[in-house]
Amino acid sequence: MNSLKEEADKIYDELKKLSAEYNFDLAKAVIIGYSNGANIAAYLMLNYELGVKGAMLMHSAYRSETIGKGMMFDTEVLLTAGAQDTTATAGESYTLKKMLENKGANVSVKLTDGGHEISPMELMEGHVWYMPIKKSIRDEDKLL
Repeated sequence: MNSLKEEADKIYDELKKLSAEYNFDLAKAVIIGYSNGANIAAYLMLNYELGVKGAMLMHSAYRSETIGKGMMFDTEVLLTAGAQDTTATAGESYTLKKMLENKGANVSVKLTDGGHEISPMELMEGHVWYMPIKKSIRDEDKLL
């Protein structure tokens, strides 16, 4: 857990620095993570006020009970899991779903028949999930 917090602190600071340096809006960003990357992304979302538009977290085995106070309204999250995954179980995805929903995120879970690997079906699910988010970002940009 200490390592997870340390890495999340570094990534959070770097994201803030880079968003200012390159003038990109984190409110239009979508985080994508697989396995440990998904765990770190989940920790960031649950404990820092990133304000990202969404996240696709594949095969997360998020086990931390640490949760910050901020909310994530208008944040879309897709969790993917393999029914035969013994490293990051489908049950852990549903536990994470509840944690994210309790903070206001709109979360869906997609299960595949696979194990702890990224399947073509997951990538297709991610594409389908992302399309309305992309449209929403474009529509927001048109209003500005």
